[in-house]
Amino acid sequence: MKRIRNISLTIIIMMIMVFTSLGAQTTPHQLWAMPLDIIGIYCYNMEIIGDNIFLMYLSGPYPYPQTLIQVNYTTGEIGWTRAGFIGNEVVHKKQLGVTSDNNLVTVDERHIAYKISAQDGSTIWTQDIFPSLHQQTPWWTIYTFPEYIAYLNVWMGWVCLDNTTGNIIGNLGLGDDWIAPEWGGDIYSADGYNIYICGMINDGTFNGNIRKETLTTNNGLINGVSLNWQCTIWDKVGRYIIPNNNKLYICTATIDFNTLNEATWWMQQLDLDTGEIFWEHYIGTAEEYQPEGMINNGSNILFYGSHTTSSGTVPILMNYDANGQLTWTFSPQLPPGTNGTYISARWHGNTLVLLSTVPSIRLSGISTGTNPVDDTTTPPIINSVYCYPNPFRDNTNIEFRQEKASEQTTIAIYNVKGQLVRTLAQQPFAVGEHTITWDSKDDAGQKVSPGIYFYKITSGRFSATKKVILLK
Repeated sequence: MKRIRNISLTIIIMMIMVFTSLGAQTTPHQLWAMPLDIIGIYCYNMEIIGDNIFLMYLSGPYPYPQTLIQVNYTTGEIGWTRAGFIGNEVVHKKQLGVTSDNNLVTVDERHIAYKISAQDGSTIWTQDIFPSLHQQTPWWTIYTFPEYIAYLNVWMGWVCLDNTTGNIIGNLGLGDDWIAPEWGGDIYSADGYNIYICGMINDGTFNGNIRKETLTTNNGLINGVSLNWQCTIWDKVGRYIIPNNNKLYICTATIDFNTLNEATWWMQQLDLDTGEIFWEHYIGTAEEYQPEGMINNGSNILFYGSHTTSSGTVPILMNYDANGQLTWTFSPQLPPGTNGTYISARWHGNTLVLLSTVPSIRLSGISTGTNPVDDTTTPPIINSVYCYPNPFRDNTNIEFRQEKASEQTTIAIYNVKGQLVRTLAQQPFAVGEHTITWDSKDDAGQKVSPGIYFYKITSGRFSATKKVILLK
């Protein structure tokens, strides 16, 4: 099968857009736009850890070298840069992931998986996943789960690696009757073992197939898979999948058999336990819209991508409620003569960060015509995070203000490799000021070595990571 969507090679500029955390009644406003003067071909991958944004982009033509960079969320300054990865001209998305210990994983066309330190870009481990199913096809997409990292081949061969060591703990297939499209299917799982997958039936008909699979384990190895249910969505290929309030939302596309391009876009709501389809709604034609992904927005679902009209193509957000009704849309103002799309989206605390592409020739300092504004519509969950003394020798106090009740607030200490050292708290906190003391010991009660550490606070969608130094 040929590529479904053709993307012209062009130099891109990347802009980061931020919006308030939204409810169904609230329309967004842009907080800031951050132009990045980076020469590349594609940039589809964005992740956020603490106060840094990480971008993986193709930095040249064949053999498609990839570059991974760290960008400060507040200032836009580029921290470390790491090149040397080899990309792929087909699968662009899902080439970057965040592990449960807050580091990065990627994979290149040589079948090499990498775990990368988010702090300095150094290698934590590498693993050759070439001795795997369907090894002739180097089209891997990455999914990170609490205990392992999954690398999914386009022909539905799985290689699972241990998060800590990088050792292969699973190597299996999901059946020859099922295939992910060449641009990659999509997966959701809360625990890494009960997995919801969307793709298509391997019969050349472009019928979508949604499945719930359960992986089985033995002595720490993933050694099998069983089918719970499957649902066929006729004449529509599954593209994106996301859960919300015990329902599963699927974005699908019909295919034009003459061009092998998308023709129309649809959204379906399914039951998580049975795969029963509750409703299906039409989004629009492929000439009008190009969805690039979905992300939860409270009890709503946000589509992000592009909208094409007679005046050009603009990035767009589309907010749908639980009944599949479109409640609002948003598009930013672009400079005259430019086009763009939202290509990736991640929550950072109470704001939504969007990666946008504007195909132009090195338009440095591009402005969207908006200025930073203070967002007073949604109070932060956590505020005033700091620790003292810093540096310290024996004990340091982490202080924060819980502005809004949350089911759980977690405070943890990590070393420079991103490894968890100590969990200081994992509980609800009342609204108000709180102080948590770290006695410079790990979870085993042993005194840790002097050096640089990071304390991380997460509460709901809020996440903050800051440095603390332990002296001799």
